[in-house]
Amino acid sequence: MLYNILYFCIDYKEFEVERKYPDFSFGRYVKLLSALAVVFVPVLISGQVITPHGSYSSPQWSDKAKKYHSNLDRIKKDLTGKYGKDELQLVELNESQSGGIGFWSNPGGTSPDARYLSVFVKTRIPPPTNGRPFNQETRTGRLLTIWDAYGKHIMKLFADELDKMNDGSLKGGALVIVYSKKSPGASDFATGSEGFALFVPESVVKSYARHRMTNQSLFSQSQMFGILEGKEQVSALYSLFYP
Repeated sequence: MLYNILYFCIDYKEFEVERKYPDFSFGRYVKLLSALAVVFVPVLISGQVITPHGSYSSPQWSDKAKKYHSNLDRIKKDLTGKYGKDELQLVELNESQSGGIGFWSNPGGTSPDARYLSVFVKTRIPPPTNGRPFNQETRTGRLLTIWDAYGKHIMKLFADELDKMNDGSLKGGALVIVYSKKSPGASDFATGSEGFALFVPESVVKSYARHRMTNQSLFSQSQMFGILEGKEQVSALYSLFYP
C-alpha cells in the first residue's frame, strides 16, 4: 500500500511539473523516489505483524480488521509473551504481504471473500522430552513435535477469539508454520526448513480446543497445504496468502 501511495504522489507531481515546466526531465526524479521506496518502505514496516486494515482487498474486511484489531492484538501479545524469540516469531510485513496475523483467504477456496482468522509463525523445533517423544528424524515426527509445542495452543487462541468475535463471515482458523532446527531469527533458519498451512473450519477449531477431537480428526477435516521441504519450496508460503 505504501508503494501505491508513493507512486500516486509521483504521478500527480509529474502532471503538475510538466504542466508548468514542459522542458523538465522527470526521469531522474522518478528514479530517485523509486530508490527511496526500496530503501525506506521495508524499514517503515519492519516489526509490524498485524495485517494493516488498508491492505485488505475487500472494504468489508478492511472495516472488520479495524473492528477486531483488539482481538488480533491479543493473539500477538499472547504468542510473544508465551514463547521466546528463539522459539517462535510472528512473520512480519517485510517478509510476507499478509504479515503474521490477520483475516486471510484460502487460496484453495471457492470464495475470495471467505476469510479465516490467521496466524503465520516461524518456529524452532524443540528438543524431544518425556511428554513429547516423537521421532524427529521423520517428517511426521517433526510435524507432531511442532503441533504439540505450538499448534495446540494456537488452536485454543483461535477458539477463544472466534467466540469473542462471534462473526458468521469468519470460516475458521488458518495456521501457517515454517519450522527448522535453527532459531527463527538465525540467518540460516530457512536452510533445511519445512512448512505447511492448515485451514480449519470453525466447528473443528472449537471442538479440538475443548478436547473433543483428536489430532487425526482435526487434520482429516481441515485443508492442508504442505508439508513443503527446503528453502525454495517453503518460500512459496510467504506469497501464497493475501488479505
